[in-house]
Amino acid sequence: MDTDEHGSRLGIHNSSPDPFSYLFFAYELLGVASDWLQSHGCVREGLGVLTPFLGDAVLAGMDSDLTGKLLGTVGLAHQRLGEVEKAIGYQEQALAISREIDDRQGEGTRLGNLSIGYARLGEVEKAIGYLEQAMAIGEQIGDPRIVQNAAHALEKLSTPEGPESDAPGRG
Repeated sequence: MDTDEHGSRLGIHNSSPDPFSYLFFAYELLGVASDWLQSHGCVREGLGVLTPFLGDAVLAGMDSDLTGKLLGTVGLAHQRLGEVEKAIGYQEQALAISREIDDRQGEGTRLGNLSIGYARLGEVEKAIGYLEQAMAIGEQIGDPRIVQNAAHALEKLSTPEGPESDAPGRG
C-alpha cells in the first residue's frame, strides 16, 4: 500500500500528500488515546502520550489551530493532576493562539478552562471574568456548549464548594 492509499484510508484526500494532514490525523489519534487514558484514571500516561508530540509539533511548525488544541489538551491534563499553575500556563498559550488566528470557539473554550484554574487558585473574580467573556463569545457565535458550560461554572462559583470539575471543555 503506498502513501496515498494510506492517506485515503485515513480520510486524507490530497493529490499530493501534505505532511500537516498527517500531523492532523496523528494529533487526532493522540488526542483520542490521551482522552481514553485520562478517562480511565491514567492522566499521567495520557499526558505522556501528548507531551513529546507537543515539542515536535511546535518545532515542525504545525498548524497554529492544532498547536492551540494540543496546548489546551495538555493544560487540561495538568489541571486533572492538580498542577494548576502549569495548566494555566498551557491554557494561556492556547488562548493566545486562538486569538491570533481568530478562532472564536477555541477562545471561548480556553477562557472557560482558564476560569477553572483561577477558581482553584482562589482567584474567583478573575475566574468569573473569564467565564463572562466565554459566555459572550458563545452567544456571539451561537455555540450552546460554551454558553451552557460557562453558565454551569458561574453557578458552581456561587456555591460554597466552587468548581471541582473540568466541565468547560476539551483542549
